[in-house]
Amino acid sequence: MNSLSYLVIGLCALQVNMEYSLVPSIGKAIMQAAQEVADGKLNDHFPLVVWQAGSGTQRNMNANEVIANRAAEILGHKHGDKFVHPNDHVNRLQPSNDTFPTVMHIVVAIEINSRLIPKLKQLHTSLKSKAIKPFLTNEFSDIVKIGCTHSQDATPLTLGQEFSGYTTQGSIKNSLKDETMARLHLCCTLNFIKDDLQYFNIISRIYKED
Repeated sequence: MNSLSYLVIGLCALQVNMEYSLVPSIGKAIMQAAQEVADGKLNDHFPLVVWQAGSGTQRNMNANEVIANRAAEILGHKHGDKFVHPNDHVNRLQPSNDTFPTVMHIVVAIEINSRLIPKLKQLHTSLKSKAIKPFLTNEFSDIVKIGCTHSQDATPLTLGQEFSGYTTQGSIKNSLKDETMARLHLCCTLNFIKDDLQYFNIISRIYKED
């Protein structure tokens, strides 16, 4: 997911660069090479372990080198001749101190939406089925237990009542997800300068389509 998000950022920046000074033929070759990376066709060219510097420079430059060399080959040039340059072309205006934090925020946002939230909803539904409801009974409504306050026995309650508290907590947590996601999206924008609105329009469109 991390590598794919890095590719998305790179492709968005590439589209913006092509509208300004990047030669279109080189831009298209880079785009094709990046797609091959996304499809897993060049996995053998990524030997790095997970332990890296905080800014992700190794991963970033590994991707830049692989994409640049493959793009050069697509254009009929030899591997390693720097016809497509890993910094000047592939990584143009994308310092890893900015892009790597943005990638992490994108990954977290995707994982929250695609994996965490569905599981939380499933958990909440399960808890709700056990919670006590007015004028209704369930498997926990007739199970009485001793309440506990500060490690001391307290007022008796049913297990269904106890699960009502868990259900309410789940509802509160679900309601906080929108605020969390808004802050994640804000963090992405803080890593770039104000003039990058065009870049953000592109990346927002890509993730909305997904």
